[in-house]
Amino acid sequence: MHDLIFEGAVPVALLHNDSTKRGAGQMEALILNYSLKVTSSPSLRERLVARLREAIARGHFVPGERLRERALCESTGVSRSSLREALRELESEGLVTSIPNRGIIVSRIDPDLARSTFELRGALESLAVRLFVSRAGPQEVEALTAAFAALRGAYKSGEPDKIYDSKRAFYDALLKGAASPLLGPPLKSIHVRVSQLRAASLAQPSRSAESLREFEALFDAIRRGDADGAERACRLHVENAAKAALEGLAGRTLGEPGDTGLRLVRL
Repeated sequence: MHDLIFEGAVPVALLHNDSTKRGAGQMEALILNYSLKVTSSPSLRERLVARLREAIARGHFVPGERLRERALCESTGVSRSSLREALRELESEGLVTSIPNRGIIVSRIDPDLARSTFELRGALESLAVRLFVSRAGPQEVEALTAAFAALRGAYKSGEPDKIYDSKRAFYDALLKGAASPLLGPPLKSIHVRVSQLRAASLAQPSRSAESLREFEALFDAIRRGDADGAERACRLHVENAAKAALEGLAGRTLGEPGDTGLRLVRL
């Protein structure tokens, strides 16, 4: 009796009975047609995924927008096969969607998806701050302190790009101190959604100042080593951000035909 071993959908080995070696019934693998040839560079794919993810987060590509392969290949300088690999990864994260007879679009966001996004954000960020308080050493605390100082300066400048960059740096420092490798990827995908929802929300002049105060309370609790206080501050910040985003959506789906009037609000 022979059994095929599959790697993905490709048969790579055949098992057979060998009664002459290691006793009757012992199974031994005979490798067939197995190639170690590298067909694409993982580092290139990872860099491309990161660039496209950031372009979506910054609003360069908006929900509902079609991502045309030819234009993306020209702008990124990569092959179609590399681009398709990257788009498949973004689709697995839910950031892009394949539409029959239309191609790939940036995923639309409806109120239910927005609500779920903030529910997950609250859970993951709360876990991150608790882990940071319990695991971070002096070096990680120093890095978070520097990142918070830059974040406060960015908020006071009122410049969206500076705020985006400084918030990303703050969360990077938080995740590094949390020392939980599996926590970073899902939280970063959630943050892309949150960045999209900033553009979807109606402008609320008071939200920027409120958001900064919430970050100040969060950082102060972390600095004091108060895990419970840090979690409360984190959840309050996420709840207020969710309220602003859902009010901005007002029952509409971001990216549907006819959806216009995107304005910025701090989340």
